[in-house]
Amino acid sequence: CAALFNTTILGTVVAHADDTTVGLAVAQSGSFAAYDRDATNTVLLWIDDQNAKGGLLGGQIKSVISDTESDRAQGARAGQDVVDQGAQLVVVSCDYDYGAPAAGAAQRANIASVFLCAEDPKAGVQGAGPFAFTSSVAAQVQGAAMAGWSHKALGTKTYYTLLDTSIEYDKSVCAGAEWAAEKLGMTSLGADTFKNDDPSIQAQITRIGSLATKPDAIFLCTFTPGGVSALRQIRASGLDMPIFSGSAMDGTYWTDAVPDLNDFYLPVQASVHGDDPRAEVNDFIKLFTVKYGHAPASTARGKRRQVAGRLRLLQFMPHLLVALGGPDARIADTAGLVVGAGHVERQTMFVDEDVAELRIHGLARVLHAGVQIHALRHGFLCALVQR
Repeated sequence: CAALFNTTILGTVVAHADDTTVGLAVAQSGSFAAYDRDATNTVLLWIDDQNAKGGLLGGQIKSVISDTESDRAQGARAGQDVVDQGAQLVVVSCDYDYGAPAAGAAQRANIASVFLCAEDPKAGVQGAGPFAFTSSVAAQVQGAAMAGWSHKALGTKTYYTLLDTSIEYDKSVCAGAEWAAEKLGMTSLGADTFKNDDPSIQAQITRIGSLATKPDAIFLCTFTPGGVSALRQIRASGLDMPIFSGSAMDGTYWTDAVPDLNDFYLPVQASVHGDDPRAEVNDFIKLFTVKYGHAPASTARGKRRQVAGRLRLLQFMPHLLVALGGPDARIADTAGLVVGAGHVERQTMFVDEDVAELRIHGLARVLHAGVQIHALRHGFLCALVQR
């Protein structure tokens, strides 16, 4: 990402010694802040580091930020806001659907835009315009990695696809998985769809459970927070086959919502746990941790329960596959607090295994099974379990 900023984009946008303004039209609140916040911090960390080295083309790099509030209409306004503030490069959200409105504002101003980590191919020339770029790989590659590694390492012969149709990224992940599965001679036992804000996927789970022969694996193409709800429901139903998902489910900040999670795999481009095989990645994680107090995408707002134990890392070019959980993993409380997070407008929030489900329909204080609403931060609801 830093190389992209330094040589490919900024080097072509600015050709003089004046200061450069980078505009960030990204989610700082709402459900999509879970993806944008640490990615935004990475950009700001790079700007600080570059300025300490003398800046860019003889000038310093400045930043302006406008919150999309995880809303696509507001995203267009945020994009225009940073353009109006003089942005010469516009950084937009980590997804085509959420970032394209802001990228459109940059496109209309003939300014380059970069998606933080969008992986649907439309996050570029095809869907956002000739001035649009992304810092990540195609989602179809992730899907192909899921199917390929599953077949090679676990001997998967049959699979079932669960596609969250809310955003284009999910569709591309499943498309890549199904393409690779066909090439490898794997057999589909069925496919179903759901939406990220669906409170229940019980009908889809019932269809899987009623199959005469259960699939060897499930390809779950989704993202948080709805993907967490779906995963918990699948495991709670007794379906224990391996589940594969895209990198949108990366991180351990949500794993306390799925008790005893095991056999869940996803492809990622780097490990944030300090054990990446590339020294430069581990050095960056250290810098980020010193600056912000946590590794990127590994903790969320507020205090929460931490995942202890070892995470297995499996090499599959060009990604790492991370298996969350495993027989040697355990959940450890931190300071007696168990904290969950969910979008207050629509999202199911699982707080603790003692509380099956807590639906939030407003901002009123809620007391249920010993759970008290404790704080509202950046559009996310935190719940404190009274011990």
